[in-house]
Amino acid sequence: MNVREARPGDASAVRRVADAAWHDAHAPIVGPETVEEFLANYYDVADLRARYAEDDGSTTFVAEDGEVVGYATGVPTDDAYDLAAIYVHPDRQSEGVGSRLVETVESRARETDYDTLRLVVMADNDSSRGFYEAHGFEHADDDYDSELGVQNCIYEKRLD
Repeated sequence: MNVREARPGDASAVRRVADAAWHDAHAPIVGPETVEEFLANYYDVADLRARYAEDDGSTTFVAEDGEVVGYATGVPTDDAYDLAAIYVHPDRQSEGVGSRLVETVESRARETDYDTLRLVVMADNDSSRGFYEAHGFEHADDDYDSELGVQNCIYEKRLD
């Protein structure tokens, strides 16, 4: 499996993974209609292409094994490096893809002199919370997402 920075040509493959992973992980929590609306708003293929062509400081990485099977986005902020998204196609979960993506984003955070990696996860997403905790993240705070209507947990990991 290869992990590399996303290119504009990866946009459709990222959307395919996002569709499957969001429905798998989040539809039981927020419902399929809300998932579809979120995907339409944030995973438009043309918007993804443009985002991957820009140099706005954020970086999306894709994991590929003949095809894109997962992706993760890291975003520098004032006080932490945010793991803004990480998704693996449900058919490829539990194969180490997510771990490789987390390691890649952690490396980028360290390279850019951050000492904290932060993420937000739905409070009711027990499997993802377990994954993050197994990778050294600790529950730091709570947050309410009014757009999705869910309680979130903020996790942080020290990178020193």
